Amino acid sequence: ATCRAECTPGPNPLEDDWKPWSCEALGPRTPAAAPWVKSKCATGGEKCTDKGCCAEPGHQCYTQSPYYAKCRPSCTPGQKDNQWEPAWECKEVGMRTPARFEGEGAEKGVVKK
Repeated sequence: ATCRAECTPGPNPLEDDWKPWSCEALGPRTPAAAPWVKSKCATGGEKCTDKGCCAEPGHQCYTQSPYYAKCRPSCTPGQKDNQWEPAWECKEVGMRTPARFEGEGAEKGVVKK
């Protein structure tokens, strides 16, 4: 089984074998971030406290202190990025951004051979 953006039943000339694709969905689609996320949520090292969301796929807004939060893929309480910085609290602000955006890549369907 392979996730594909589109599927045509029958043999696929790009595959190593001749077995035809059935194009049967195998499960629910993976949630995707809405298109507005890229322009409305925090990017890069931008403070995400006020926006409450991250533009980067798979990131979560985490607090370092009550006054600062940043988007990160993960967070370990007590971790310090640099010796001179305060340790991370790692309280989650808002929701984690899904690992992909609507309309990208193979999120349109799941198919099997």
